[in-house]
Amino acid sequence: APTAHLVLVGDGPLRAQLQGQCPEAVFCGVQKGEALAAHYASADLFVFPSQTETFGNVVLEAMASGLAVVAYRAAAGAAHVRNGVNGRAVDPGNEDEFVLATSALAVDPLLLARYGHAARLGAELHSWDSVLGGFERALRSVVTAGGRLEYARLV
Repeated sequence: APTAHLVLVGDGPLRAQLQGQCPEAVFCGVQKGEALAAHYASADLFVFPSQTETFGNVVLEAMASGLAVVAYRAAAGAAHVRNGVNGRAVDPGNEDEFVLATSALAVDPLLLARYGHAARLGAELHSWDSVLGGFERALRSVVTAGGRLEYARLV
């Protein structure tokens, strides 16, 4: 029977509540540098439940580490996760689908490997030059459009 370990990296105001709800989970707190890289390297799947984080640097870090990603199709998830290519992107607020997508990937090593490889290749497209170039183009379009900006132009 497969075994899984929920490892949460980071910190926030819900930590105590989550620790109470998930006493079997490992709470690592904030990690940086080599320690953070080691956490990514030891993972099989990156689960990103945020529906509001705009750029999602952690999503790109996970992808660069060759991890498939499960995320909501909103904000950073919509910008970086391609459903059925580098992970699973589910409709915002659909918690049941999110859990099912996570569970299905967690037990499918071949799909995890395929998505992880595609994630790594996709992350390589996001150099600082490309990100800053896109941001500069978005700012120029705001000036040109008289102050109207569409999110799709940022990604």
